[in-house]
Parts: sequence; C-alpha cells; structure tokens
Amino acid sequence: SLYQRLRNLALRSYLMRQSRESNGDEKPRDHVVIVPGILGSELSSFSVDGNRECVWLNARAMTEGALMRLRLDSDGLRQADPGYEIRPTGVLKRVYGALMLTLARDFEVHAFAYDWRRSFRAIADDLQAYLSKNFMPGEAVHLVAHAAGGLVVRHLLQKHPDHWKTFEGKLLLLGSSNYGSLL
Repeated sequence: SLYQRLRNLALRSYLMRQSRESNGDEKPRDHVVIVPGILGSELSSFSVDGNRECVWLNARAMTEGALMRLRLDSDGLRQADPGYEIRPTGVLKRVYGALMLTLARDFEVHAFAYDWRRSFRAIADDLQAYLSKNFMPGEAVHLVAHAAGGLVVRHLLQKHPDHWKTFEGKLLLLGSSNYGSLL
C-alpha cells in the first residue's frame, strides 16, 4: 500500500540520518526545494471567521460544494468569493511523498507549495521570495521541478537570473513541457 511504502521510506531515511549522526559523519547537507506541477499543491480556504478547510484535494469538501471557493474573478487575479481567502498549505503527499522521503536521505528537503490558479510569472515571484526568505546566498540549494513546476522555475530564471546565481545549486526538471505540449 502507499502508506506502507511511505512509512518504510521515512523509516529508512530516519535510520540513515541517525547512523550518520552517531558516527560523527553528519555534515551540513545541501537543500532541495521541490516545485510541484499544476494541481500538485494543496489549497485551503480560510473563512473570515478563521476556519480552515482543505479544498484541493479533498473529495468530501469538493462534493459538498467547496470547490466553488477556488473560483477567481473575471480578471483572474482576485477571489470570486470575498468570504474566503485561498492559500497553498502543502504539496500533495500522495504524489510527492516518495520523492521527498527518498531525497531526504541525503538532502534537507523543502516543498514550495503554490496557488496553481495564478500565472507562472506571479508564482515565479513567489518562489523568488521563498528562496530569499529561507536560504542565504552561497548556500547549496537545488531545485527539483515537476511538470508545470519546471515552467515556473524557467520564469524564475528569466525574471530573476542574478538571484538564482547567488546559490550553489542545480536544477532538475522532471517531465516539464519545455517545448509545449500537443493537444
């Protein structure tokens, strides 16, 4: 089962880290930031009275009509329903959990969850702010981007090339449609 597989990966990662620490082999590890594809980030609604509910991907909430909260205004920039604020609250662990746990054996793993309803350019600015907030220039920060996450990263590199150069890191694109897609 998926649960058992993820549990085993987490346990192996934990045991490997414990072994390195007990042998005195633990040195600062490079960072890896996972940038998921479209629909790969969990989106939650926050009502004006402070209640939080996961909307994407939550089958119960979606069947009860909460999916309508994800609508944007006609300009595509604002919430259609001002009674809710939508924010990314994590990546979908069923999709990215195995990748994150496998990488955690050798890296400090971080996930950049984003509101995939927004433009890639706007998300690239959010990613740049995330990197600036969480990492210092000169740190080893690698980006692993899946599908449309790779297009977000390409916009980051295009809009903020000098910022990316401050990190000692590499970029890995997994299934990104760099040359478009056939429909």
